[in-house]
Order: sequence, then C-alpha cells, then structure tokens
Amino acid sequence: MRKLLSIILVVVMLLSLFSVNVYAENLYGSKDDFLEKYHITGNEEHLYLTYTELGEMDIDCDDAMDFVMIYATFGDFAATLTFLDMGNRFIALPHICNPFEFGYALFDLETREFIPLSEQVLEDYPQIFYYLDLFDIGDQYGDADRDGILSILDATFIQRALVNLEEFSYHEYLGEFGLKDKRRSDFDHDSQVTILDATAIQKSLVKE
Repeated sequence: MRKLLSIILVVVMLLSLFSVNVYAENLYGSKDDFLEKYHITGNEEHLYLTYTELGEMDIDCDDAMDFVMIYATFGDFAATLTFLDMGNRFIALPHICNPFEFGYALFDLETREFIPLSEQVLEDYPQIFYYLDLFDIGDQYGDADRDGILSILDATFIQRALVNLEEFSYHEYLGEFGLKDKRRSDFDHDSQVTILDATAIQKSLVKE
C-alpha cells in the first residue's frame, strides 16, 4: 500500500511540475506563434510578452503585405489606461503606447519594428480604418446596449434611457480613462447623449 501511495505521489509531483513549466512557457511567450512565424529574435522584451496576430495588412494596395496587426499582453497584467478615438470606433483598454509594451500595434514587415497604434498612425495611414473594422478592433460608438453591433435597438435603448425606462451600464462612461466627456452612446460626438444620437443612429442605419 505504501509503495502504491509513493508511486501516486511521484506521478502527481511530475504532473504538477509539467503544468508549471507549460504555464511559464505560455505566460512568457516561449512558444509564441507570432514570434516564430516572423522570425523575431534577439530582443529580450519579447520573452515576456504574448502576441496575438489579428491579421496582415496591405496598406498601399500593391498586393504585398506591409504590416501585421497584433495585440500584446503579459499574462493578466496591464500597466496603464489609454483611450484611442478612431472615428466611429474607440479603444479603451489597458496598454502602454510609448514605448510599445502592451496593447495594439503594427509590426512593420520591412523595417521589422513595432509601431504602437495611435491617432498619429491612423492619420498617417487612414487605410488602417478598413482593417480595424475587418478585424473587429475596438468598440462601436452608439452601441448603447453593448451587444457588439450597432442596430435600431441601440437607438431605442437611448430613447428609453433618456426617459428613465432603461439604465445605461457602468461601461457607458469613459471617464475612468481620463475623458469625462466621452460616452459610449454619444454617436454624434457632441459630448452629450440626447435624442439626436438616437436619430443619428437611425439615419446611419438607413444609409447602409
């Protein structure tokens, strides 16, 4: 009986050790598919990050890929909060933009540099907006019910919320990111949520 218990104990210890090693490899990106695919080596910071490839982008439309859109994380940790306005969409996620450590970025396939996704990058490469929609990056202004899509239900939700028949969620206000005048339901970007936002959503849906 003691021998059997000893064998079971040894097996459990070996399995535990294996699990810890696998967790460490995943946490520190030792088996990161993105780094292997694009042969990225020699930079110590990459050892501690996990990169998720969102897709390749042909920015200049010459049938050759220019950038790879990625999202980088370090386990479950984040460093700071940043808000990025992208027109009809916004990103309000924990990440550092400069220097690039966490969050969304472009990997330049020619220079092999990481370029943090920023308002300046979007201004320099407006074609990126197409890929932001394609890769479904960020949240949609006007998505008042937070179901991930802009629909007539959002216009109805706003109308009802304005007369206290619905309640905006905690995530309605983006003040926690340092912009107290930013709200998810402010579809017309006039720094307030009114019946005009519901109307603007309706008009936008009709145009589609």
